Amino acid sequence: MRVLISGAGVAGLTLAYWLAHYGMEPVVIERAEHLRDDGFVIDFFGAGYKVAERMSLLHDLEAIHCPVLELIFLDGSGRRRITIPYENMRMLLDDRHFSFMRGDLVQLLARKTDSPVRFSTSIMALEQDKERVNVTLTDGSEETFDLVVGADGVHSNVRRLVFGPEERFSRPLGYTIVAFVVEHLDVRSDVFYTLTAPGRRIGVFPLLDGRIAVFFFYRSLQPPTQATIMDELQISFGSLGWLVPDLLELAGKEERLYVDALTQIIMPQWSQGRVVLLGDACHCVSPAGSQGASLAMVGAYILARELGSQHDRLTAFRSYEKQLKPGITRRQQVGQKAARFFFAPENTFFIALQGLNLRLMNWPLAAPLLRRNFAWQDEFAL
Repeated sequence: MRVLISGAGVAGLTLAYWLAHYGMEPVVIERAEHLRDDGFVIDFFGAGYKVAERMSLLHDLEAIHCPVLELIFLDGSGRRRITIPYENMRMLLDDRHFSFMRGDLVQLLARKTDSPVRFSTSIMALEQDKERVNVTLTDGSEETFDLVVGADGVHSNVRRLVFGPEERFSRPLGYTIVAFVVEHLDVRSDVFYTLTAPGRRIGVFPLLDGRIAVFFFYRSLQPPTQATIMDELQISFGSLGWLVPDLLELAGKEERLYVDALTQIIMPQWSQGRVVLLGDACHCVSPAGSQGASLAMVGAYILARELGSQHDRLTAFRSYEKQLKPGITRRQQVGQKAARFFFAPENTFFIALQGLNLRLMNWPLAAPLLRRNFAWQDEFAL
């Protein structure tokens, strides 16, 4: 079976690995000129950890893991509110947790799969019948595949071509995230800092190579443009203390700002004929829902497993969706609330509630309760 995978991100590369494992022929295309290395630091745990384990990736993930000793939470002026030892959080996840740049995971997965990636290539048009999918690519070639998988992210081109415009399925949460990496900042190299003010949040995370990953997260009714982003950041964060003035200055000089609106993708079904969607293309939970990379790997594993075990692709597609969708729906519901109450609490009352929840991580008697709260993140049958 020859399968075209559009998108060389976490979902697409993981799928290529598992399709080859089950004896199929994956072909991976990517519209960018190279593997994407933008984005931000992600927490990796839950069911995706199991998939990585089955790919013998844990040693490699340990190598790109960015270790910290503490998580320090600050108020808007930079005063310390809460300090949580990193081991307290990792203990709640049974030590099955990593933090790393999303781009580092993509690079690792690309090395793991034997399928080459055709860069600067995307789908211009496709036509399908009961037996095959005829695809016209932007490099001018026309090819035939048994299946096409859209693993091309929240702004999926495959989804647009087959299912319709993004507006039908996009659910903006009303927040914007801006991320970049700086060479140096006057902070401890073993601490993840989070500054929270009503409707706003800043994260500062040390990387393995001495650089610092920074993200801004804030309430925004309209997605910003490259022309307006710095004005929005100044309006939203300009009154805050600590290192915020320096961070804003650095953002203004940065040529590679990662900017995106916090959006979820919600679809009634993930396949049509011989075309199926995967990862953020069909079920983006947004960073507020967490585990986007982990869920992408889980979905890729389940889709490949079903295609490898079922006699027909329709049964495989239905089984893939049936196994994944309930857990995805739950995470999307969590993400809708988390944006307002945890990631960027709307007011001082919600900030106080956030602080109460965070302090429970330092209370040993609360560990069983918190561990149960994390347990549902691992609910998929793998």
